[in-house]
Amino acid sequence: MSRQPGKMTSDTTVMTTRLRVTHRHSRATAYRRPGGPWDVPSLEALLLDAQQRPEAVVDGAIRLSSHDVALLAARLAGGLRGAGVRRRDVVAWQLPNGFESVLLYRACWRLGAVAAPLDPDLSAPEVARAVELLDPTVCVGGIHLPLGSRPRSWVTGGRALPSRRRGTETGTVASDPHRDFATLLAAAPEPVITAAPSDPAVALLATATTVEPGVVLHTHRTLACTARGLREAQEVGPGDTVLSTASLAGIAGLLQGLVVPGLAGAGTVLVPRWNPGLVFEVLEREGISQLAAPPDVLVGLVSHPSRSAPRLRALRLVSTSGTDVSEVLAALATDHLQAPIQFGYGSTEAPFVAIDRFGEEPAHRRVVSPTCDHTELRVVDPGSERDVSTGAEGELWVRSPNLFAGYLSPEDTTAVIARGGWFRTGDRAVLDEEGRLRVTGRLPDAAVAADPQDESPGARALAP
Repeated sequence: MSRQPGKMTSDTTVMTTRLRVTHRHSRATAYRRPGGPWDVPSLEALLLDAQQRPEAVVDGAIRLSSHDVALLAARLAGGLRGAGVRRRDVVAWQLPNGFESVLLYRACWRLGAVAAPLDPDLSAPEVARAVELLDPTVCVGGIHLPLGSRPRSWVTGGRALPSRRRGTETGTVASDPHRDFATLLAAAPEPVITAAPSDPAVALLATATTVEPGVVLHTHRTLACTARGLREAQEVGPGDTVLSTASLAGIAGLLQGLVVPGLAGAGTVLVPRWNPGLVFEVLEREGISQLAAPPDVLVGLVSHPSRSAPRLRALRLVSTSGTDVSEVLAALATDHLQAPIQFGYGSTEAPFVAIDRFGEEPAHRRVVSPTCDHTELRVVDPGSERDVSTGAEGELWVRSPNLFAGYLSPEDTTAVIARGGWFRTGDRAVLDEEGRLRVTGRLPDAAVAADPQDESPGARALAP
């Protein structure tokens, strides 16, 4: 991370932080070859090239077409540039799931800036520490949330474009209308995409198992190849409408609620907070065909009185990742939701490393296969760091094109990357003769500061 002179003002020069990746993939040359997993454009270019849809983003009464999203994101990029944001600068926000987060991601990816979303449940001290770590050029916050209360933050919840109302917002209209989110959206569109595939695209906080939050960096190409693998594994297409109950501030919500639907030309429906009654209402009203839900959400859905399979005729797949899923819960979810359950394994650092393929026999659901091409899995003895025999348990190591680009701290990155570029997951696992993965638990003394894919506090991403 380096500091560079930023935008000149009448009284000072604003110093901005520009992030640098701290992990160089050892197989990068192979990944970059024509037709390889990194043979991709930047995320915004990839999304603009996808099939267009009349209702691409649904956020309550707000319904945006693919054209609307692209235009508003370009305008927001222009507003952020006017506020001093340049390539590799950090833009941080703290918002409930909504169209604003979608536009902020896309605007950052147009500018080549680094998107740094903060979970809306973070407290004021946690937000203050995150801001200290990330040193963002621009902050955007809900008027009722800690980041929106900080000096010089741009706020949502006052006037907006398009207009909105959220039941969870209790703040007052911003005293400075010039720092309203709508002002950023009113700028002239930024005409050019300046991001490169190798640029950092996001900086995500991994806080579940660490005292000091780790900041996980992903590039455009690590996220793009993950999204392509997920799209294929889940068979997402233009006829689908996706609902992800995970926060857009986390890796699972970002991929399943934004990048995968956008890449596939599918629609995405956003709900600001997890509420089982609301989810059932949205599932029925919007004809949701794919639901992404962590295990704790599945528990709430199968136990809620609103469940009614005939009302969910469009639902064809429920995907889950995160904490362990019992056979009982899987059977109940399949029965009540009348859709197959697909399990995934991964972390913020190595998202959706493996996933059970849609349509596999139920007997194989506890064994998952790599999501992305070129993914390599090893199971090693934690003491000797030598490969164990096939079928034996050891620590799972991963080397993959969708592996993160390091932590913000180079020292933290060095601690979890073994010789040859292998990521030490800290998870116990078994590989069978066909190379399929079964995760069995967590090493008691694991040093990795990995975060689970779902948003459950303290959970680890384990295969069911």
